[in-house]
Amino acid sequence: MNHNKLIFVLTCCSFLVGIDALIIAPLIPILSNQVGFPIESGGLLVTSYALFYGLAAPLFGPLSDRIGRKKMIIAGLALFGLGTAFTAIGSSLYELLLLRSIAGIGGAMVMPSVFALIGDTISSELRGRAMGRITGAMGAANLLGIPLGLFLTEIVSWKVSFLLVGGITLALTYIAWLFLPIGTQSMNHNFTVGKSVALLFSNRSIPFALLSTFLWWAAFQGLFANMGIFYTVNFGVSAAVLGIIFSIAGLGNFLGNRFGGIMSDRFGRKRILMIACLCCAVFIVSIPFMTPWFYAAVVLQFIWAFATGVGQSSLTTFMSELNPALRGTVLAFNSSATYLGMTFSTALASGLLHTGGFYTVGLICGFFVLLVPMILQFLHVKEADSGKSRT
Repeated sequence: MNHNKLIFVLTCCSFLVGIDALIIAPLIPILSNQVGFPIESGGLLVTSYALFYGLAAPLFGPLSDRIGRKKMIIAGLALFGLGTAFTAIGSSLYELLLLRSIAGIGGAMVMPSVFALIGDTISSELRGRAMGRITGAMGAANLLGIPLGLFLTEIVSWKVSFLLVGGITLALTYIAWLFLPIGTQSMNHNFTVGKSVALLFSNRSIPFALLSTFLWWAAFQGLFANMGIFYTVNFGVSAAVLGIIFSIAGLGNFLGNRFGGIMSDRFGRKRILMIACLCCAVFIVSIPFMTPWFYAAVVLQFIWAFATGVGQSSLTTFMSELNPALRGTVLAFNSSATYLGMTFSTALASGLLHTGGFYTVGLICGFFVLLVPMILQFLHVKEADSGKSRT
């Protein structure tokens, strides 16, 4: 299959999974009113998706190493599309939680296999660029997801957002069946799930690499998930202005992913990731101190999102190269570490906001991201590109 077509199909997968995860947040007040549940419980709709994604991913990664990426992606897209589309007919909080959980499981089947397929099929010299396009699609989802959800809800209904994303996903399932390659380099029918996991953790570098992913996303989500509260409390902005702010941040993340992919191919994954960590730490700690300056906070969030994108593409590419024979398993556990890190930091930040405010959240999240380069210093993983090896 032509690599450009392959990357396009996988980019569409990433975009739809990303937009589905993001579109729920701005709709919570409307869902609370129309479905009938306390608005304080609305956050469970975000948590249920992330939690089931994080718990399910390690089960499907080893399976994709055994049966192949294509089968896993197609099955995941079908489940994800159905879970998302049927969210539109949810009539209670419990039904919505069930359907969001199903969508989360579908997403957990899709994304690790998408990343693994890039690792399987794209040469190391171009892998960072390709991975940057895939992860950048999530930034584009951030750019479009929140405004799209608000716009469709304003002119039609909140149900249209889920029907649209679910319907497009089901159409993409057929396209993926037509165009994705059947086999992968890593497919090994001799691997059982248990054997794959045992082999994975026999490499002492991998648990520390997964800890890096957990801390990276904990640092990001702890502050980012509360930026809407930050702008509302300190500047009294409307929902429409919030949509614009998050779109600007999404643009920064999209551009950062593309740039980070190119730079990681040229200078090495670890080097670029360590620079991104240092930059993110500065911005995460600084943003809570911008309370007197609205535009300065918006600009800093854009630069932070850009730096996050640079690190995101480098980290994902780095993880894809840890163990090519078990790439699906590694990236599944990486996805699990991502979402569990987000869940942990969101809960932690919620408690810290009541005691120490945004300053404490920024300091804790800044500390988390500074731990990542310290861990990476102890990982000795060969990175091949252009015929050279780097550590």
